[in-house]
Parts: sequence; C-alpha cells; structure tokens
Amino acid sequence: MITENFYVGLIVEGEYPDGLADWCNSQEIPTTIKEIEPKEDGTRRFQVIEVVQPIIFLTEEQFLNNFFEIPSYGYYRKRPKGYADAITSLNTAFNMVQAIGFLPENTLTFYTKPDFTDETQCTEEWLIANQFKNEYMDKDIFMDFFSLAVQAWNIQEHK
Repeated sequence: MITENFYVGLIVEGEYPDGLADWCNSQEIPTTIKEIEPKEDGTRRFQVIEVVQPIIFLTEEQFLNNFFEIPSYGYYRKRPKGYADAITSLNTAFNMVQAIGFLPENTLTFYTKPDFTDETQCTEEWLIANQFKNEYMDKDIFMDFFSLAVQAWNIQEHK
C-alpha cells in the first residue's frame, strides 16, 4: 500500500500495512493506529485516528489570558471560534437583537472557571464539557447583558 492511500479514518483488517505507523508519526496533526472491534470471524481491525491532545491551562493566569468574566453570566472566550475577538462576537449578537428584537437561546457560549487545584479541570475538554449557553433574552435583558459584557471587556483589555 502506498502512503498516499493512508488517511485519518482508514480501517485495515488483519495486520496493518508497512509504512502506516511511520505515516502516522510523520503527520502534522498527531495520528495513531487504534485497534477496533474485530470482525465476526475474529479478524483483527485497526483504524487510523487523530490523537486529541488536551490543552492544559497550567495556571489561572493562562485561563484568564483566554477568557474574561461577564459578571452574573460566566466566562467568555476572548477569541470565540469564527470571530476576531469577543467584542466582534458580542456585536454580532447585538445586531441580531436590533434586527429581531431578542437574542435566541443557545446563541452565546459561556464557561465555568476551573478549580485549578484539580488538574482534571484544567483541560479544554473539561471546559467544553462544562460550557453552557445563554437563555432566551428579550431586548431589555440583552441590553443589560451587553452593557455588562462590554464593560467587562473594556476593563480587561485596558488593565
């Protein structure tokens, strides 16, 4: 089997082919070979999978470099996925509220601050498992939230 035929998700039966382990070790995104459920006849099967490496926030300082607190709501990412920064994300929500008069539930993602004495809470996986979304906000409630969020953003950006 030539290496161009190797890819994440590949399932092989029996013994895995020569070069597959080397291919996994040479990838920019870490990959490995995992044994999966055998066929009914007992033939061993293996799958190439991406290795998920947890991001460890070694210190509270590192967490606070990536998140800021919006009082009464939780922590918000300074760079939410798909946005240049938190304020751009919040402005998008603001524009939505201006257009439709409310913020739908599950629009914004908030996070719980980890207990830094518990290393199981110091991973990206823990943060994702403990994230939560906003509830429905009418325009008045959203405007109160938005004022708090912008104030919190400005305070942390201009320390």
